[in-house]
Amino acid sequence: MSKWLKTAILGYLAWEGVWTAHALIERKIVFAKAERASRRSGKPLLVVGAPYGMYGCGDTNLDIHDSGECASHVTGSIENIPFPDKHFGVAFASHVLEHACDPEKALAELHRAADKVFILYPRAWRTITWASPGHTWYMIPRGESFEFRRLRRSCNLPKFFGQS
Repeated sequence: MSKWLKTAILGYLAWEGVWTAHALIERKIVFAKAERASRRSGKPLLVVGAPYGMYGCGDTNLDIHDSGECASHVTGSIENIPFPDKHFGVAFASHVLEHACDPEKALAELHRAADKVFILYPRAWRTITWASPGHTWYMIPRGESFEFRRLRRSCNLPKFFGQS
């Protein structure tokens, strides 16, 4: 293997390692902000998607599958949140919208169900964004919203961690 190729591979691994660490830290920080905002609102916190130990459970956790991680689990879709308008002070969705069949509808549902919405998503320049078979979309921030660009025709596939 050439020296150039070894350097390129090490550089790539360092790049991905830094962004992986960033994503893990970002999830904890933004979840803490969402939790504080929810407590200040006096309304419950909705967490959409399973935490997988990367952040805490909300007062209500909504996902299409029960990971068994949160006692307050509700099985349902982000595209049809089964709660009344503005029931939650805050909705927190980390790495969920890119899996939805209709991410614009999902985003509208989050804003309908909660006073404030916190969203984390895989960045378009990350390999995992493109390589994960569960990612249907990649997201480009546009002010307070996103532009969604299709990666695949499928949606709501098992996530990266392999749950069914």
